[in-house]
Amino acid sequence: MPPLSIAALALAALCAVLVLRRRLRRPLVRENRTMRRFRVKSTIDLYWAEEGETRQVRGTTRDINEHGAAVVIPSKIPVGEKVFFVSRDHSSSVTARVRHVTSQGLQYVVGLEFQGQPMAARMRRNCNVKAVKTEDGESVFVVDVL
Repeated sequence: MPPLSIAALALAALCAVLVLRRRLRRPLVRENRTMRRFRVKSTIDLYWAEEGETRQVRGTTRDINEHGAAVVIPSKIPVGEKVFFVSRDHSSSVTARVRHVTSQGLQYVVGLEFQGQPMAARMRRNCNVKAVKTEDGESVFVVDVL
């Protein structure tokens, strides 16, 4: 086999870079969402009922759309738990269900699915939240709008 010219090697390297670049643009996991999520970093509070008390944790959003969000928080919330999501930066709130929780170092990435009306329809200024578990284990939220 004859030796390859410098031009042929350069062309092969360029093709390899283009193929690799195209593969990196593709998501590693196939998206099952009908709406695209947007990368937004926003301060949020999550509230839920646990052992007869209202629990609250502050975190940040990683990405969000009208129907759900991924948030980063310092403590774990059980999958399936109903939470009250309050965006401090955008003065909005909505009830959500925890769909998945993934440990990431000392923090957790929590996937939320918003319940009821889309996020944009649930604008609030400031509110106090109290979470209560009913006899059947469902969380109910009492929200006082200030």
